[in-house]
Amino acid sequence: MPSIPPVTDRLGTSRPMEVIGEAVEGLKEIFKDEKTIAERKKRVDAIIRNVPGVDYPEKIMRALFAYWAPTYDVHMKIHETSIGHLLKMANAIQPLMRYPIIRGKTLEMSCGTGAVIDMICRIMSPDQVRQMSFIANDLSPEMQKLAHKKLQQTIDRIAPENRESFLTYSYEDIRSIECEENEPGLQETNGSYRIGHDLFDLEVLAQTLHLIIDPALIKKEESGDYSGGREHIGIKIKALRSAFELLRENGHLVIIDEWPEVLSSDTDPLLADLFHRTMRPIESRQKLKRQMSHITGARFVSELKANIDFKHSMYMLVYRKDPDKMACRGKYCDESPAKKMAAERAIELLTITDRHFTDSFSPPALGWTELIPLRDVEPKIYTEVTSVFEPSEMIIMQQILHDIPDGIREEMIKKAVQAVKKGGAIMFLDEWQPSNAKKRLSRTYFRDFLQANFEGDLIFQSAHREPIKEGTDNGMTAFLYRKKS
Repeated sequence: MPSIPPVTDRLGTSRPMEVIGEAVEGLKEIFKDEKTIAERKKRVDAIIRNVPGVDYPEKIMRALFAYWAPTYDVHMKIHETSIGHLLKMANAIQPLMRYPIIRGKTLEMSCGTGAVIDMICRIMSPDQVRQMSFIANDLSPEMQKLAHKKLQQTIDRIAPENRESFLTYSYEDIRSIECEENEPGLQETNGSYRIGHDLFDLEVLAQTLHLIIDPALIKKEESGDYSGGREHIGIKIKALRSAFELLRENGHLVIIDEWPEVLSSDTDPLLADLFHRTMRPIESRQKLKRQMSHITGARFVSELKANIDFKHSMYMLVYRKDPDKMACRGKYCDESPAKKMAAERAIELLTITDRHFTDSFSPPALGWTELIPLRDVEPKIYTEVTSVFEPSEMIIMQQILHDIPDGIREEMIKKAVQAVKKGGAIMFLDEWQPSNAKKRLSRTYFRDFLQANFEGDLIFQSAHREPIKEGTDNGMTAFLYRKKS
């Protein structure tokens, strides 16, 4: 079984685990006493600042996960079920994808207790998994210990003869992962392990984005200055950009997180205190996607969704490192057969994911509609502007969104939504960006338009972009929504 690397030098102390453990015990004692909020905060701050770490955010993170590690899997059970549905969706569409998502050398950027790697190994076939290798990275030694224990049986089952190369561990701070030339693989320097230049086919960042925080902004916030924004989006995108540089061409970055971020009302007071010090979520997925579009070569592939409860959902955002995005900017494919094939593939891909989406709503969460499974539904496809829609369990509006005046488009969509049966689906499928459109409609504008005008009628299910032809810049994007009332 691969061993966990030593963390002495990484944490800057000869006894990091003992020091963190002592800090956690001190924090527990504070929360046993009746103290004012101000007094408690002062005492908690004093203890956290003595935790090993390069800056205050890292110290908080270490204290948080040292305290949380023993009960983490229990608390996260419902979240991990939702992540399982998302991974099943990603695996289900792989045979149809030009560049499969889950494959090859994989970095889990913040592995926690090893749940995501374990789920990948269970969801995919043993033969598929044996062609992969994993680096399980996490800043918390306590979480790494639990991952090590959990994944031991997984490795014994999948790759007992190849343990050392199948799974290795590292303690990299994902805020500062850097692409070092001439440093392949996992590097050891004076007992500290770091991720080198060896490029990855897949990188997964699960349930961590909201915990990537900027020490400079935290310092400002302590004095009540929130001028830098409450989302700390700059350091989040910096971390994602650095990670993206480590991908091979046509490799994928997968971001899994919940929106909106919700902390349970019955959360342990100490855990809640530490969370509030570290949790800086990006409130809107649209904002994150806009920022991702500025990362060189980052091509949107899919956005998948699974229900957690009636308060929030788990999402998977998939980006591919696409060499054509920069090299072929402005080059469009106008071949009708290629467009037709891309459109058919986008419809098929999202229909395949539907089973796992509906499974995440079974039994239906409080306040949600019983969903009609789409695998046996014959959709009504409309390829021309119309004001008449037949009642249907699924309607597809295909390549008719551009070049329509806003008022006519809005009225047409309203009538289409009215024609969809309760629990049914409506898909908007179009080319972005079409070279021959006189008035181009941006995907962001369209999503914002649907949210503003149909939030009470529709719930987002999934989206997928299918390239039309290699060497060109345009693609077919499908947005799938469910009618909830």
